[in-house]
Amino acid sequence: MKGNSLKDEIKISRMEGLQGKSNWYKFKYYVYYYKIPVIVGIGVLVFLISLVHSIVTAKDTVLSVALLNANQEVEYSLFLDEYFQTTDYDAGKTEMRIDASYCFYDNYSNYQNEQRFFVATAAEQIDVVIGSKEIFEKYADMGYFIDLSKLMDADTYSKYSDRAHTTSLTEEYGGNTEVSGMDITNWDCISKLKWYEGSDEPVYIGIVCESKNKEQAIDFINYLSEY
Repeated sequence: MKGNSLKDEIKISRMEGLQGKSNWYKFKYYVYYYKIPVIVGIGVLVFLISLVHSIVTAKDTVLSVALLNANQEVEYSLFLDEYFQTTDYDAGKTEMRIDASYCFYDNYSNYQNEQRFFVATAAEQIDVVIGSKEIFEKYADMGYFIDLSKLMDADTYSKYSDRAHTTSLTEEYGGNTEVSGMDITNWDCISKLKWYEGSDEPVYIGIVCESKNKEQAIDFINYLSEY
């Protein structure tokens, strides 16, 4: 008896059956009998290549902006691209993001977007938030934003002190009174570019507590004010 098991015998029998056959015949044979392992192997290889490519080409996010209840007809990325060009960052290694998809209009979209917003801020994926009064204050009341009077240096804050939006946190979140944002309703980026066209509410900008790019966020506010 050849081999030590039925499996060995079958294998040997198949190898003997390939003797004298053409290379094309052998190729078709291996594809037929080993197609599942081959497909799995190719799938794993593609996944690994994709993973390595993602890691190698990943860019550092140096600024991430979230717009709440903003006009969905505006191409915000064009504005952010213009701002990016004013910085010294390497476009091949860094990027800036702006997301205007946080729309809170009904119970379903509210729940979905709240969950996304909570996760994004907790994961330090948002630096700056711009929003109309009602939705902005909802998060300001929960202490989502840094007190700008403490974050900004005296000279910078003095430029915006007349626009300061003060929030009294709920007792659950400490009960402190702080400058959660700035009123930018009549800034050109809002009025002329129609970011909040159709809204009768004031528009505020703030920097979230979990921001990893606070200095860049302040620079972005300065850029908006001078636009």
